[in-house]
This record gives sequence, C-alpha cells and structure tokens, in this order.
Amino acid sequence: MPTIQDYLKELSDLFVSDLHASQYYRNLPPAERAGVDQRLAQDAANGFLPLVPGALEADLELLDEAIAQWLGVEMPEDVKALLRKVDGFVENGTTLYSVDPELLKESDGWRPGIAGQNQMFWIEFPELSQRWLLVGDNELSFFAYDLVQGEFWALDRYGIDKQHRFIDGDDLLRFLLRTALRIAEPAPEPERLE
Repeated sequence: MPTIQDYLKELSDLFVSDLHASQYYRNLPPAERAGVDQRLAQDAANGFLPLVPGALEADLELLDEAIAQWLGVEMPEDVKALLRKVDGFVENGTTLYSVDPELLKESDGWRPGIAGQNQMFWIEFPELSQRWLLVGDNELSFFAYDLVQGEFWALDRYGIDKQHRFIDGDDLLRFLLRTALRIAEPAPEPERLE
C-alpha cells in the first residue's frame, strides 16, 4: 500500500510536469528557465519534494498568531502536524489550505490560507464558527478539524452535516492526496473462509 510520502512524491512529480508543460515556463528566457530548473534540482538534492513543501516552524508560528487574532481560537497541534507534511495544495478540485501567503515574507504563489478561508466561511456559515477549523475542501465537502472533540471530519459543504470521520490527520491527508491524484480507493480484501 502506498504511503503518504509516495503520494506526495507523485503530486510533486505532477506539479513539476505541469510546470514544464506550462506556457509560463516555455515563455521564460533561457536563463530564468535554467534558474527554475536549478531550484527544483536543489530542492530534490536537499531531500525536499519540489513544489510540495511542508510548512516551516516560523511560518506555523505566524499562522498560530493569525488564527488567535482573526478567529479567537488556538491552532490545534494536529493541524500543525498536517501542514508540516505539506503546506497546502490545489489539484483536480481538491484543496488543502496552507499557511496564509499574506503572512509570509516570501510567497511562491497563491494558495488558500487556513486563517483567511476560515474567516470567510465562518461569516458565511456561522454554525462553523468556534467549532470547526476548516483545513480544506472540494466541490462537495469541507474538511475540518472539530475544535471540541479533536477529530478530523468531512462535512457536507451545503448542509454542514457530518459525512465521515477520519482516523487522524494522516488518514485525511491520504484521502485528500488520493482524491487530488484521482487514485481509486483500493477494494477491501475479501474475507477468507476457513
């Protein structure tokens, strides 16, 4: 069975492939294109997955402060652990929120940030406020951390009803990565009759 790291590697490879196929990349002057390739190669040589970084501790501290200031709640350690593995992504309609780019001194692009997304959705759906910290979404669901029970859930995006409880953050991340990569859920092994 593939691990989370296997899925993250596959997502990184997909992002690098998409970058190399993009009009943006093809239109870069040769020196800039070489610089991008050098940065990707350096990330890989340093043991990082290109274009799929985990959040840095300093960035998580900034997010901690923003969550407390903007939302009036504490940032759960389980959510920080999730972001340490991968600091957000958007692929095939599946989104894992990131440390808000506007909190960072250097940002490598736009991704929906946890603090900003929650600030917006807590206004739109008051029943989420102070109870659910949203960590991602897709067309049908919000993926959220229950601030009272300390559990990750999929919530119906329109009725805010509980759909599915995840075992932990790794279970949620595995689901999000499989969905983003369009990998079907493995069929359960049949029971053996003896």
